[in-house]
Amino acid sequence: MRWVLSILAIAALAGGSAMGDVNNLNNGAFIAHHPAAMAYSTDPPAEGYYAAFMAGHAITDCEGQVNEIAGSGETKLWFVLAAWTENKVWAGASFGIDYSPGETGAYGIMEYGACRPGAGLEIESPGWPDPGTGVSLVVTDLNWEGNFLPVYYFA
Repeated sequence: MRWVLSILAIAALAGGSAMGDVNNLNNGAFIAHHPAAMAYSTDPPAEGYYAAFMAGHAITDCEGQVNEIAGSGETKLWFVLAAWTENKVWAGASFGIDYSPGETGAYGIMEYGACRPGAGLEIESPGWPDPGTGVSLVVTDLNWEGNFLPVYYFA
């Protein structure tokens, strides 16, 4: 069975106005990415999913994106990445998801969480991560800096 991941993304990212400005967050997008070589474990990596993703599974462009999950019967790990056409610096993000559980098979979310370079705060809408809900994230010590960076993970 193949799953195509889709994210209904509404970015709530504040920034500057000049093109080439690392703080100008216009024209960004959230993309779903399944790093096939990154296995899910009930014991998350000691360094956290953000660091584990960056250490060996990061992508640098949309050509590296995998938005399909093939196979069934095993838990898969996928990420919401913040993407632009150039490196950026930001401290907060908001997005929502929409999906039809069970429509094409037994699909569900069993684990999820924020991916940040340091400490932060997560504010979930009631029922998160049910279809049609969302989450807001901020960092409190280290900003996200770069491109195609994970802001959230799902299993």
